[in-house]
Amino acid sequence: MNANASGRRRLASCVSTFAWSPDGQRIAFTGYNGKHLDGIRLVSADGRFERRLTRGADDEVTWSPDGQRIAFVRGWTTLGAHEILTMNANGTRARALARGDTPKWSHDGRTIAYLADSGSGPIYRIAPNGGRPHLFVRAHAGDVTEFAWSPREPQIAYVAIDQGAGDLSSICFRGVGGRISRCPAWLTEDNLISDLAWSPDGRSLVFDDEALGSMVLANTSARPRRVLPADGSNPSWSPDGRKIAFDRAGFGPTEVVNVNGTGLRQLVADGSYPSWQPGR
Repeated sequence: MNANASGRRRLASCVSTFAWSPDGQRIAFTGYNGKHLDGIRLVSADGRFERRLTRGADDEVTWSPDGQRIAFVRGWTTLGAHEILTMNANGTRARALARGDTPKWSHDGRTIAYLADSGSGPIYRIAPNGGRPHLFVRAHAGDVTEFAWSPREPQIAYVAIDQGAGDLSSICFRGVGGRISRCPAWLTEDNLISDLAWSPDGRSLVFDDEALGSMVLANTSARPRRVLPADGSNPSWSPDGRKIAFDRAGFGPTEVVNVNGTGLRQLVADGSYPSWQPGR
């Protein structure tokens, strides 16, 4: 649908995960056949073309920055033992890389980072063509629960939970060439932080602060922080960096707010996991 909620149309049903291609012309998605995952499909943005790429328990699709390849998780179950693969965007040349979860491409496409365990760290990185995995972020006193690559630099933001300090949550940063993580004091909370999302210019992060019951917008290099007037999750930045769409803990409604906190409005009553079309 359009940003004003007009032009809404159904492209697929029973979807688990989905991702826009970088050019905004295709969507890769995984779906269910009854209770079981049923492979990866590709659909055009206008819904006129659909193609099956894989079959079976595949999930967590993500595109390479050049739109030529897709990374995904095979054997996805709640019991773990997942395998990360890459393939061409037409479904050919599937290649197994490593055991893990949540693969994500770096902004330059040279590296794929992933969580070694289901839902927690440590974080490893590996070349898209395979090779030896490299430890990227070590889980010390607790868990590394999620991460997100900067859209501009070879670094990630990640959430670290220190179980020895009362489940203290911190947002930290780690560059590909760096040996030490940076955990700014103003991005440390005594509560659960989740749903990290970088701004398109790589200068800010928005995240869900469970204790505040609201989303927080923070500069990555210095204060201040801005508490947005919305209790939201799964935030998605507009390509121009002026708006943020979000849902309510994975359920509807889907709403949108300006980054300065104004203009909060509902887009649809029953939508969740919003994602802006690249270039729109």
